[in-house]
Amino acid sequence: MKRVFSPLCAGLLGAALLLTPLAAVQAKTPNDQLIVGMSLVNLFSIDPANAPGLDASGVNANLYDTLIKRDHGNPDKHLPQLAERWTISEDARQITFHLRSDVRFHSGNPLTAEDVAWSLYRVMKLNYGLATTWKAYGYTAENIQGLIRATDAHTLVVELPQPTDPLLVIDSLAVSPSAVVVDREQVLKHEKNGDLGAAWLVTNEAGSGPFTLSKWSANDALVMTRFDGYW
Repeated sequence: MKRVFSPLCAGLLGAALLLTPLAAVQAKTPNDQLIVGMSLVNLFSIDPANAPGLDASGVNANLYDTLIKRDHGNPDKHLPQLAERWTISEDARQITFHLRSDVRFHSGNPLTAEDVAWSLYRVMKLNYGLATTWKAYGYTAENIQGLIRATDAHTLVVELPQPTDPLLVIDSLAVSPSAVVVDREQVLKHEKNGDLGAAWLVTNEAGSGPFTLSKWSANDALVMTRFDGYW
């Protein structure tokens, strides 16, 4: 289990320790827990479509997956994640991703190429600041569903609406906070007034990442628990 505490909690804890007899403070963090100190003051939302800050991105990196990721030892290289492999067409206007078939969301729903396509459509439809990345490539809320689409459960086709280096799009799919894949079925269960689950995802998650969100107390603590079904 992973816990994230704010400096305020750390300060209060320190004050408590000063007032507590030494024998009473020998308890250590359990071996199956990791406590990470960070400020939660600027963590207003963890909705991948509307969570541009580094704090939110760090949290979502544990809750969600992307198609691919950068090789930290070689930032120019991209490694498989949800996508096992991908190809670029000869005219450099289309990228085809072939997804793993063994991934399930925290809800138990299977992750499909339709979830990937819908996740990007959702970013464009909601049109928060993170949509800017995809607008720069020529995507709009009106054209993205025709250009980024599932051809079967595990194949995603990404067409470029204008001449662009496809490697730039691939890199955005690896590093943009908006490129994580959300559980379409789970999110739409919580849709209100056509918001595509935006209100619910502010403080909840619908990912497939290595951790699930167990608790979030604003400006206090955020608790994640290992997802035993992680691929």
